[in-house]
Amino acid sequence: MGLDQIARGDHAQSTNSLNEFRKEEIDQSIPNRYEKIVRLNPGRLAVKTGNFTLSHFELNQLANRVAPYNLVRSRRGPRTYSSFAQP
Repeated sequence: MGLDQIARGDHAQSTNSLNEFRKEEIDQSIPNRYEKIVRLNPGRLAVKTGNFTLSHFELNQLANRVAPYNLVRSRRGPRTYSSFAQP
């Protein structure tokens, strides 16, 4: 099963087997792979908690807003940090 199938939601019920990806999918960065999922399914649910939900589009918008801050921090040297957002 490739990234396109997962992005479209064509995956079968969860099994104990690993998903196989095509070489061109593996050679992409994680952000580029996620951007493809966003393009294919912008309105699909990406995050759900007891208090809020985010579509892939909304999550991507939020990540793009936070990314410049994380890049600036990473230039100051190795650090461990995480991003947290509340609607």
